[in-house]
Amino acid sequence: MKVFEVVTPGGFLDKSKGYSKDSSALLILLRDAFYEANLAVELYSESNGWRGNGKDNTLRDDDRKSRERIDAQYKALSSNGCEERQEREFNVERLHKIEQWELGRVPTEFRAAKTLIYSKAFVSALDSIGKLIKTLSKEDGAPHDLKAIAEEFYSGIPGLIGLRNSIQHVEDRAIGVFASKAKRDEESSRFFSSFVGNTYFATGKECGLDGVNVSLETLEFTLCILNKVMNSYAWVAQKQHWPSLDPWYR
Repeated sequence: MKVFEVVTPGGFLDKSKGYSKDSSALLILLRDAFYEANLAVELYSESNGWRGNGKDNTLRDDDRKSRERIDAQYKALSSNGCEERQEREFNVERLHKIEQWELGRVPTEFRAAKTLIYSKAFVSALDSIGKLIKTLSKEDGAPHDLKAIAEEFYSGIPGLIGLRNSIQHVEDRAIGVFASKAKRDEESSRFFSSFVGNTYFATGKECGLDGVNVSLETLEFTLCILNKVMNSYAWVAQKQHWPSLDPWYR
């Protein structure tokens, strides 16, 4: 696991600079959001690694034997009619799947959903980071650089807002509504939670594709932004190194 280091220039904000009382809490939330992004990208990589393990060529044969064994239990039943045969095939397939699940075999949809969950968590964490920086820039006594830093963040991840909106409003994208109060678009292609390599994308505003690269490179850029935010403040006391080690558990 790649753990990114976060360093704050001091233990506390310098009160003499007139920062708002909420600035410290916002900076902690900003740091926490970065941890979430760090963990999400690692879990995404782990969940996406099963394809690289190669196909198990014995599965097809094992599945066939399992279905034949279950099917043998239904041979005594009449299956002359079309409906009876379909019901028999349905039950054989159903019981085969249930057996495999109980043995620990993971459904295909679960593998895809696991990767998708971590991708969404990554996007959500980045979205929180951007919002927190913008909120910090509006606080009393905020460093003047913060507005420019927020703009740099969104410029570096241009598809973030559009992808976030598509994730949060999938019910609109599904019926061809690509912007607030817009009419349905019956002709344009629609993509929901799609991937090209490690780029997670969806159809967004004006039917364009909005995507975010779920990668360590995106996280490195985000850490650079985080450091700029932290360094724009005046601090007192000894600098701090994050994240922490649990004293009781490995």
